[in-house]
Amino acid sequence: MSTLCASDDGILYGGFYFLFVIDKSTGAPAFIDVLKPNIPFLAGMEFLPNQPAPFSLGVSGETGGPMGAFVAGATPGGNVAFLATRGGGGPTQIPPGHACAGVSIDLNARLRLIGLVPADTAGKAEIGPVQVPFYPAGALRLQALDLQSCATSNRARVIY
Repeated sequence: MSTLCASDDGILYGGFYFLFVIDKSTGAPAFIDVLKPNIPFLAGMEFLPNQPAPFSLGVSGETGGPMGAFVAGATPGGNVAFLATRGGGGPTQIPPGHACAGVSIDLNARLRLIGLVPADTAGKAEIGPVQVPFYPAGALRLQALDLQSCATSNRARVIY
């Protein structure tokens, strides 16, 4: 990583061509997105204080061992759905008859709910750790859905 920065709510981000959420206990990055094509170097990233927290997802641990996921910026006291899938593809819409019907999730149609967790008063929620089988780099993807606002988090691609 050429730059590391912690947000007000304690989420550690890293960047070097790509943006990652960094697991503070293992150092494992969870891929979020390409920062901007053709930028060879990024340094000096910082968060401005007293800004509303974005609804962001991070992953802790590595496949083949205990893993968890966490969000910040959710609706305080609201429920957060943690979703996962294997492989690429997407987006997939939440079907009619479910909370947030019609919202697009950036995961393929094989997505599944891995947990429903209430956010605390600060808008944070976490799930796990649970034992996860080994997956090749990039094969496991996760995303969170705030069931009160119907906001979607970044899609995290597990690369370890």
